[in-house]
Amino acid sequence: MRTSIVIPAYNRYDLLHQLLFDLYKNCLDDIDEVIVVNDASTEDGFENGLRDFWFKQGHLPLKLKSLSKNVGFLKAANKGMAEADGDVLCLISTDVLIKTNIIRRVKESLLMNQKQLIGNRLINFDSGWNTFNGKTFPYVEGWFLACTKDAWKDVGGFDEIYAPADFEDVDLSTTFESKGYSLCGMNNSLVTHIGAQTYGYNPERESITRANQKKFEAKWV
Repeated sequence: MRTSIVIPAYNRYDLLHQLLFDLYKNCLDDIDEVIVVNDASTEDGFENGLRDFWFKQGHLPLKLKSLSKNVGFLKAANKGMAEADGDVLCLISTDVLIKTNIIRRVKESLLMNQKQLIGNRLINFDSGWNTFNGKTFPYVEGWFLACTKDAWKDVGGFDEIYAPADFEDVDLSTTFESKGYSLCGMNNSLVTHIGAQTYGYNPERESITRANQKKFEAKWV
């Protein structure tokens, strides 16, 4: 099964470099394509860093897709996933540390059951955000997601009503389950999410999250 890794990125080349190095060191034999979606980064040297090290060294089967304007994580992810040509698609945020070959485990799991949406962390309890009228909606967190290309096409990717980000993973998981797929959490302690490194946590983001929570409620409850 050919495997494509999609990484939406906005600034923080240091995080992207570390993630690419982790993939190279731990997962190289199971990767056929890595697509970095540069979401109109303003950081000096972002693309030069990629070209001067990663493209020059050729350590990874790397492709760069540069967006002309910043669209946020959700739309950047959809654009990258649409261009990926692997049988298995894996979406990873830049602020993720990978110290084991999690990609191989993903492929093995999907070989056994292609009707899955895989994440590293499955939230199947009330997180304070995902319970409505007494019903809890389980979801796999969006910083590490994997499925087959056919499955991604089947569900239509992230619903862009949640752009620029937040609650898209709850909605995606609910859509997968509504179409008969199961949710799988790898729960691998060697795959960790630093969190809030490019988007940040602030009152403006909380207002977006609350608005998206209402969109989810209107759609599914």
